[in-house]
Amino acid sequence: LDRDCAAGGSFHELDIEGIGPEKIIGISSIPSYNKEAKKRGVTKTVFKDFNHLDDFVDKVTVFIEEMIGNEKTLYEKAKALGLFENKLSTAMMQRELQIGYAMAARLLDELELEGFVGPQNGSLPRVALKSDLKSRRIVN
Repeated sequence: LDRDCAAGGSFHELDIEGIGPEKIIGISSIPSYNKEAKKRGVTKTVFKDFNHLDDFVDKVTVFIEEMIGNEKTLYEKAKALGLFENKLSTAMMQRELQIGYAMAARLLDELELEGFVGPQNGSLPRVALKSDLKSRRIVN
């Protein structure tokens, strides 16, 4: 999220809570904008220092790599949970993986696309279709 972008005002209109503050990197050359992002739950902010762009790029790159790694880890943990329980639901993933609803729902959708879980059936948990690889529970 680059607050200084040409679109201007985009930060203030952004539904940070809906997207998930853990998925946002606040980027600004104005310190008060990064402070505002932190007040709204964004934990990763980078000061855009035009005099030290190499450092800026390095910091943003590290955050992006961490976020990609965390997403993969969550995905693998969600699969392990499904294998252990033979079912998955957003509530189960929220509780066991300590993530928000939006992240749990997105992971569940990805697992359905992969064919790991069956389709939605009202409020019932989805059945894990690939339960032939019984694994031990590896979630925190």
